[in-house]
Amino acid sequence: MNPATVRLFQRAVHLWLVGYVLTALPEAERVWIDPVSPAGHGAWIPHLVAAVPVPDGWVGLPAALLLLALSAFGLWREPPRWMALLIAVLFTVLVHRSWLVATGGHWLMTNVLLWMVALRAYPSGRSEQWWSWLGFHAIRLQLCLAYGMSALNKLAGGSWLDGTALLRVAGDGTYGPTMLAQHPLVAALLGFGVLVLLLALPVALWVPALRRPALITALVFHLVSGVWFHIPDMALAFAAVLMVWTSSVEAEVVAWLVKSLMIRRKRARDGHIE
Repeated sequence: MNPATVRLFQRAVHLWLVGYVLTALPEAERVWIDPVSPAGHGAWIPHLVAAVPVPDGWVGLPAALLLLALSAFGLWREPPRWMALLIAVLFTVLVHRSWLVATGGHWLMTNVLLWMVALRAYPSGRSEQWWSWLGFHAIRLQLCLAYGMSALNKLAGGSWLDGTALLRVAGDGTYGPTMLAQHPLVAALLGFGVLVLLLALPVALWVPALRRPALITALVFHLVSGVWFHIPDMALAFAAVLMVWTSSVEAEVVAWLVKSLMIRRKRARDGHIE
């Protein structure tokens, strides 16, 4: 665990949160203010918040705008623990109010944000160092569990084992590339490849020699699937959490690239204005 990795990971998550709120704002009435199907049993944070004697409307648009502001702050500086907890609560409440359109990436984020309360880039004192270490490795483990449980869930069914899973997805033009329906062998091979990847990632990420190729493979997989299957929110959520597996050198390189792109964009904009 190192400060560069922690801050890269935190910024990636907060950037995803900013995108989550901004892209959902046009549909705020349907997903948050007056949801089609409110959260049911088991959503302990939303039910706890619902018990607070305040108007129900506050958990809609006001909560989303507050989450947007706090997440934007997280891009600039590391949020204090009380703010990190508030971010986790606000996001969880909003996701449960719109659970019908939530993806695996949203549910992953609800768990990750809770562990981020303990995570600090520069912990001071033995107690804070221990809590930060726990949060950091819990997030890593959470991601591996997400991959592993996804693989086991697919193995429990029949469509992934007989190679027809992606054909079913391709049959719905809303989600899948319809071209796969014309190539069942390709669809089957891709499906088996997904299974192998999901089973391998939880192990490969913990092996130092395999970590970098596993990280790159996972990022490519999520970005391609996000575009191909029209699930960019899920793809970018996993990509953001994957940053917790970067080394200090990799994190610093990413930070340098982002800073360089921002400087180039600023210069280009200033030159255009002149």
